[in-house]
Amino acid sequence: CFSVPINAFGSHWDSKGYWIGGPKGSFSANGPYPYGVDPIWYGTKNQLQFFNSLKMKISVILGVTQMTFGIFLGAFNHVYERDWLGLFLEWIPRMLFMTCTFGYMIAIIVYKWTVDWSQPGLNAPPNLIQTMIKMFLSPGVVPKDSELYPGQAEVQLYLILTALLSVPVMLLAKPCINHFCCSQGGGGGRHGDDHHGPGATEMDQVVHEKTGLMQSKGKSGGYGSLEEGGDSKRGGGGGGVSASHEHEGDEHGEHSFSDVLIHQGIHTIEFVLGCVSNTASYLRLWALSLAHAELSEVFWSKLIVGLGLEGGFGPVGMVLAFGAWFVATFAVLLCMDTMECVLHALRLHWVEFQNKFYHAEGYKFDALDFASDAFKYGE
Repeated sequence: CFSVPINAFGSHWDSKGYWIGGPKGSFSANGPYPYGVDPIWYGTKNQLQFFNSLKMKISVILGVTQMTFGIFLGAFNHVYERDWLGLFLEWIPRMLFMTCTFGYMIAIIVYKWTVDWSQPGLNAPPNLIQTMIKMFLSPGVVPKDSELYPGQAEVQLYLILTALLSVPVMLLAKPCINHFCCSQGGGGGRHGDDHHGPGATEMDQVVHEKTGLMQSKGKSGGYGSLEEGGDSKRGGGGGGVSASHEHEGDEHGEHSFSDVLIHQGIHTIEFVLGCVSNTASYLRLWALSLAHAELSEVFWSKLIVGLGLEGGFGPVGMVLAFGAWFVATFAVLLCMDTMECVLHALRLHWVEFQNKFYHAEGYKFDALDFASDAFKYGE
């Protein structure tokens, strides 16, 4: 509280640096610390190194957990839209890629925390960053002296193969199946109410995005929507719309498969690279926590302790030090730092989390026009 360690449960270390109640070099007989961090870590020579490692790992755990939950939410989009191809050929490979790479990283972080590395017969705890790098550069090869658990090489080989195989499935499977179904069924059409082909929606969407039109799914409704084979309800231009539809239908077989393939490739590359960059982006939580803790410690040690208790000014110095500490804490930590943390949290939700299930797609905006024929004739 205010950068002062709270010794609520007592320390599990003695004054000589040994575990209390346990043999030298072993875990304490009292078990792990109940909550938070043992207060004896504060003031040690390796305090910053220890807290950096702890906060970095916690930030990554929070990030991967939230992104995995975001991918899970994306399954509801596929179910709601009855996009079964997307569910099995996009969502499942994405979930496999995330869990086999960064999900595995979270698993070995937690596993390393639960092992007593001081026990005889165990190697020194391996560096997890080096473990993840070697997993991709040398799959299936783990030196005996850096093995985290038995059978690690085989497990990592299966995981990396699963992650690599999921990429071409995300890239090629759905566009190829959609193209095959459209060519067998004569192409064209929407599959919402007309059931003309399972892949027509993706192709229609690409074509309509290029021409500035968005075709509504299912039944059209309200003014400004387009009826099949009919005119726009906004008055005028019906013939042009029909001609545009005919022209798009002629170009479907020639251009739409390549367009959809490129569109799918962009989404696949964005997801794979985003798994890396988005995970690294969550390290901002580590930086914010570190900055907050260091500022709190500096304000307390330099103002309350340095100026007030050890400044030699007596009660007057203590009152002045408390006033300066209160103003600095309120202005910097409770106002500026809190606002900064809120902004970073909003960014993590909007960019890293919501892009796993929210695509901001829909219908082209049609402004309200009281002079339109729809209002004149009461339609």
